[in-house]
Amino acid sequence: MLLFAEANAALIDIKVLYRCILTGKARSFMERAVCECSAFSKKEIADAAESGMNDFLEFLSHTRYSGAADALRESASEFEKYSDDLLTGIVSVGKSEAFGISALLGYYCGVNTEIMNLRIILSGKLNGLPDGEIKERMRKLYV
Repeated sequence: MLLFAEANAALIDIKVLYRCILTGKARSFMERAVCECSAFSKKEIADAAESGMNDFLEFLSHTRYSGAADALRESASEFEKYSDDLLTGIVSVGKSEAFGISALLGYYCGVNTEIMNLRIILSGKLNGLPDGEIKERMRKLYV
């Protein structure tokens, strides 16, 4: 499940730098806030983030996380949905394994996704959102 860990680290780096750009953080803070991952180096992604939102999203669109750039162009909540769905897709590959860490990680992610979907439904209903809008926000299930 090395792919899961690498993707999770990359998505967290993207989220952190997105927030750094929005709040105007210094480059030194950005470099301390992110970790190295196989998708991009700290220097490359910090350079792009320091140049502003457009350059950051353009940089991402040339990586394997181009979907993250598209999602961030829509909204931060769309990026969260993209991230959750991507990670669920990665762990769902291991659901055919009966033993090992893949099965355990898949179960854990599946339960978390179900809980998150319940929260989305409850919050949407309590706030009077239309069913279609609630459905758009729901995550893919591990099933």
